[in-house]
Amino acid sequence: VQTMLNRTPMSIIIFISVLIGSYITYLGPRAAFRLGVIYAYVMAFGYVLILVMVPLTGLLHTKFMFPVLENGFAPVWRAAMPNIV
Repeated sequence: VQTMLNRTPMSIIIFISVLIGSYITYLGPRAAFRLGVIYAYVMAFGYVLILVMVPLTGLLHTKFMFPVLENGFAPVWRAAMPNIV
């Protein structure tokens, strides 16, 4: 609430939570799983939209990555791979 919905009144957030809770209570646990699936599709659509819109808006500048990738991607890969695996 404090970070993502900082300008939304608390009464609206509580009202939406009560609506979702009553919907799940009325229709049972199957409704909760369906809401989860719908939410997963909405999130996937949002991520795809971000991946498409960021390069189109001109916010992606590869020249800003050169201090990190000055010698290419190979040194980063060699340093990260033993720790990740």
